[in-house]
Amino acid sequence: MSTVVFGGTFDPITQGHVRAIRTLSESFTTVIIALTSQNPWKSRPATGFRLRLHMIRETLNYEKIKLGQSYSDPGICLSDYGYVYAKDFVLHLQAKSITEVHWAVGSDCAADVKNWKDWSALNIPIYVIQRTEESSSKVRQGAEAPHPAIIATIAQHKLYR
Repeated sequence: MSTVVFGGTFDPITQGHVRAIRTLSESFTTVIIALTSQNPWKSRPATGFRLRLHMIRETLNYEKIKLGQSYSDPGICLSDYGYVYAKDFVLHLQAKSITEVHWAVGSDCAADVKNWKDWSALNIPIYVIQRTEESSSKVRQGAEAPHPAIIATIAQHKLYR
């Protein structure tokens, strides 16, 4: 059984994230979507952790992507374990006896992995996803439309521009 972690801020989730999740599910038995509470390389997320989790669930439901209940289930799982450093999430998985994992990163930040806190000590293989044009930052700036599944949530909570 092969497991990959797709970590990120997802502020907000985009169609590019959805495509990446679908692509990962074609190559791995289990895909764990791991929402960071705070990316140490970026400023504080514009949206709170629970609301970002909610928007991911809304989007995956809209896309008819079924979520599993456990990290060890085949398919796609959304973690509600907020972490700051990727190594903390890996240690969280290891505590649950999930030891053989890959970590998926976009091609735009693959070279930075070697600079992640204590990453080399973990010896986790990296799986590089080709970055698409969609961008969470463009959505936050109002330069790109959000995923249709989360438009109402964005309006209700007056998120982004």
